Amino acid sequence: MERLALHGGPKAVRVEHGNKLSVVGPAERAEIGKLLDSNIVSMPVRSGIVAELEDAILEYFGCKYALTTNNGTAALHSGLFAAGVRPGDEVLVPSFTWVATAAAILQCGAVPMFCDIDPKTLCVDPADMAKRITSRTKAALPVHLWGHPADMDAIHALAQKHNFKVVEDASHAHGSTYKGRKAGTLGDVGCFSMQGSKALAGGEAGFLTTNDRDLYERAMLLGMSCFRLRKDLTVPQYARYADTGVGWKYRIHPLAAGMALAQLRSLDARNALKAQRLNALSAELAGLTGIQTPYTSPDVTRGGWYGYILLIDEAELGVSRDVFVEALEAEGVKAAGMRYDLLHHCALYKELPLVEGVPALHLVGLPAPSNAVRMRLPELPVTESLHPRMIMVDIANYEPISEALVEQYAAAFRKVCGQADALRQSPAAVK
Repeated sequence: MERLALHGGPKAVRVEHGNKLSVVGPAERAEIGKLLDSNIVSMPVRSGIVAELEDAILEYFGCKYALTTNNGTAALHSGLFAAGVRPGDEVLVPSFTWVATAAAILQCGAVPMFCDIDPKTLCVDPADMAKRITSRTKAALPVHLWGHPADMDAIHALAQKHNFKVVEDASHAHGSTYKGRKAGTLGDVGCFSMQGSKALAGGEAGFLTTNDRDLYERAMLLGMSCFRLRKDLTVPQYARYADTGVGWKYRIHPLAAGMALAQLRSLDARNALKAQRLNALSAELAGLTGIQTPYTSPDVTRGGWYGYILLIDEAELGVSRDVFVEALEAEGVKAAGMRYDLLHHCALYKELPLVEGVPALHLVGLPAPSNAVRMRLPELPVTESLHPRMIMVDIANYEPISEALVEQYAAAFRKVCGQADALRQSPAAVK
């Protein structure tokens, strides 16, 4: 076998990756151009391009109501607000997720109750969620991480038993399915980001889905202005506030809506191409010593495939993850350690003061009053054991992806795994 590139040998990956996938192609330019030509740069009501996008979302997801927002965090905040999450409530959520998931809980004045993950799917573990339910539990916020839906049957069973709402964070899972149903339609509310790196991109945008008119109108009440509220609110207890709403401004930009509409039309085709590439890589890596490829449950189809996450066994390989990644990078593989920090390790949650059970965000970075206490942060053994073993491999976000590139990525992994002995000679090889 050739010498490792890290030690002066030739690279295993010799073909070009191509250019980063562009989210602005001819179809997106055409939609945006029509809006600019018509001087449409703001859309305060549900009409025009906003109505077109929301109607297309309804058709694609098969749900009754859709509400577009200016980003995914706004969709999460609106969804939790719609679910009735109030100051002092608790919301079950994984610690292994993007910061916005739990931040939306704080915006409602509620407390994130961090939960452990399933070692196979990397999604929140319903069995661990069950241990953290209290009389204050108001909602669960499962995340369909890296495009794999969480175990929604088990989560629904908990919600029914303990009478709380389920708000999905499906920002990684545009087009994913669970037992034949699309992610985002599995809970009481489904929330999506359409940030520029997502499978369905609007630059900066988001949306939520629901089949419950009450939840839809309450979500509108939080982030839409009077122009839409006066027209669309029908539930009397919310319609009386149509002149003001609650005051947040979360409406989508029409140019983002045009871009997202064009993207939605090609979503399934793009998802299928990405899945084909990544499944081919998984097949090539199957059986390699110390490598665990992404697991997909039999009753699930991955949609967004937001990340391709491998787990390595440092004991089996005899080298640290960081040294292993360094060797892969030298071979030409685009690899890195996990970029998501564990939220229960972050300063915000370790230091956040609670005053009478409510997060005091206004005190962040300031001296806490005498009546403040810190959040109780949990031990999450599965999350904490797997997180340092995760490797992110970026191969599907380039065009065109040739079979040769997939084969050479696999060759790079075989080369590095096969010469782990050579890596162990480095003083930094073992932590």
